[in-house]
Amino acid sequence: MSGFDFENIFAAQRSVVNALVSVGNTALSSAERMAALNLHAVREAMVDFAEGTQRMLAVRSPRDAADLHSALSKPQVEKGVLYSRSLYELSTAAQEDAVQLIESQYSNFMDSMTALSNQIAKSTPAGSEVAVAAIRSTMNSAHEAFERFNDAVMRFTEVTEDSVSTMGNATVAAATGKALPKRPSRRK
Repeated sequence: MSGFDFENIFAAQRSVVNALVSVGNTALSSAERMAALNLHAVREAMVDFAEGTQRMLAVRSPRDAADLHSALSKPQVEKGVLYSRSLYELSTAAQEDAVQLIESQYSNFMDSMTALSNQIAKSTPAGSEVAVAAIRSTMNSAHEAFERFNDAVMRFTEVTEDSVSTMGNATVAAATGKALPKRPSRRK
């Protein structure tokens, strides 16, 4: 086993630690964005409550009360749909960040495995080419499976995004009589 380069093992360990730090930073960043969205929503809810209370105190007739209910409920539906959309966008962005980290780590892993298989091929005795070929075949199969999985996830994300947008617009249209502008697609 003297043919193995232990520096590669230490580099792989450093890579794992760096990946864990990246995952932690991504999670914290997502949590910060979520907290900001929630604080903004709470702030708006408090302002809307205060304005609604003031308007309620100004009601002088049953007709004014009915009009007030309608005037207060429509913007709340719109804000609820926009909040849901923003929440979905934040979770989608967090998912994309995680996928990028996974893809990066997968790529690094495949590079390490290729280097390891080359090192094994150089340091093994004659006649072990079949074992090295089996390792490389397994790596190729894993790579193809990862690509198919990645494509399926991307298609699923696109369909989900379109569905959320359509449902949000339909909800706003039903409640207010007007549709929200459709978000541009993230398709690349």
